Amino acid sequence: MSRLSLKSLLLTLGVASVIGASLTLMLLYMQQDRMLGYLKNVSTVDGPLLYHLQDVYAQGLQTEQATRNVLLNPSDKTARDNYANADKQFREALASATGLATGRIADDLREIGPRWETSHALKIRLMDIAASDPAKAVQMLNTEETPQWRALKKIILDAVAIQRETNKANLDAIQEGEATVFRMFLGMAVLSVVLLLILITGLIRGVTSGAKALVDYAGAIAQGHFGSSLRTGLPKEFDAIGRSLREMVHNLENSLGYYQGIVAGMATPFVVVDEAENLCLTNDDLMRLIEHSGRPEDYYGQNVAGFFYGDPGRKTVLGLCMAEKRGIRKEVELVSRKGNVRNVLIDATPLYNAINGKMMGSLCVYSDYTDLRRNEALMREQTERMLTTAREAKAIADALAGETEALSQQVDTVEHGAVEQKERIGETALAMDAMNTAVLEVARNAAAAATLADDARKKATTGAGMVSDVATVIANVNQLAEELRCDMNDLGDQAEGIGKIMGVIADIADQTNLLALNAAI
Repeated sequence: MSRLSLKSLLLTLGVASVIGASLTLMLLYMQQDRMLGYLKNVSTVDGPLLYHLQDVYAQGLQTEQATRNVLLNPSDKTARDNYANADKQFREALASATGLATGRIADDLREIGPRWETSHALKIRLMDIAASDPAKAVQMLNTEETPQWRALKKIILDAVAIQRETNKANLDAIQEGEATVFRMFLGMAVLSVVLLLILITGLIRGVTSGAKALVDYAGAIAQGHFGSSLRTGLPKEFDAIGRSLREMVHNLENSLGYYQGIVAGMATPFVVVDEAENLCLTNDDLMRLIEHSGRPEDYYGQNVAGFFYGDPGRKTVLGLCMAEKRGIRKEVELVSRKGNVRNVLIDATPLYNAINGKMMGSLCVYSDYTDLRRNEALMREQTERMLTTAREAKAIADALAGETEALSQQVDTVEHGAVEQKERIGETALAMDAMNTAVLEVARNAAAAATLADDARKKATTGAGMVSDVATVIANVNQLAEELRCDMNDLGDQAEGIGKIMGVIADIADQTNLLALNAAI
């Protein structure tokens, strides 16, 4: 039955109720038809017939009494009128009873008519005799008329008795019918109640079990047990509700897990409070920041001011941002539970329910700027030192600039000497070229002009002297260059450009030596 739907149970309950009511109405109609037949007989036949039969008997007694009254007082006209009236009513009642009677009563009533006529004629004759001979009339009444009346009375009373029995039987039938109807109603009521109890019990069990399963499942989810499963075998409606509930829980689990994952993954210290500024959520990074002992969960539900400062009455930025309904960002000096002061940038913002827009509390994120501010101080100190060093370096640079100016003047002097040396070397080169030309000329003309050998030898001696002079000059230049190089090396640490100039001068000296060597060769 647990797999039946509540709709099926309700439909079965309705159908059973309709069937029960229909059967009851049908049986009631059938019994009512019978009852109406009995009531019709009682109201239209049996009752009136009994009434007319009793009236026939009563009017017969009236005629008997009126006859005796006339016999006792023949001159009593009222007694004769009473007799005539009773006879008339007797005949009317007999006619009415005859028209209603059936069976044996009808046969008896048809027998009464002739007998009544005979008795009526005798009574009239007796009343006539009573006028002349009352004694004879009374004697004839007792001997002749009274036996006839007794015979008629017996027939009438038998008919009344039979009709009474008939009426009693009809009334008993009516009462039996009423009892039968009552028993039928009682039986149908009991059957309907039993059936309804069975159906209602099944319905209640289905609703109760389904509701309990849903409540247990919802309670488990409310406690965070998302791995709980809904009991199977529920009514179809509750099974459909269960599927929808599981889908809702799945979506809730994904959404809640997503946001809880984000919160759990936050490496930045933070706190979340409710509208009453009670701590709802925080992390270990904040506990380390404020140097608080224990786990974050141990302080959930406490006042956030008491949690931070040990003073629940102290105003906080979290409460201020909720009161002003705006975000607050500022840097403060936070004193930890151990008395250490830290520079902290706080970002507090109110939190609103994304569905209904109501304020839920506030969130505050804490950024530790202590190391940053310490580094900034160190940087400022280093900057001051660098500025001092720069000022000292500027003074040295100014002094060096003066030395550089003096050196520049010396370089100009050296450069002027180098130009003169270059001019001398040029002259030497010209002389060497002339000497080479002369030597070549002598060589070409040696074979042809032997006579000029002595002149040439003299000239060669003269050239050798000139070459010796040039070598002397070059040696002097080389010495000067070496001295200049020493000077340049001394000034090399202060003016790199002068070193390059000394390199050029050294190269010139080397080339001069090569020229001198070539000239000597």
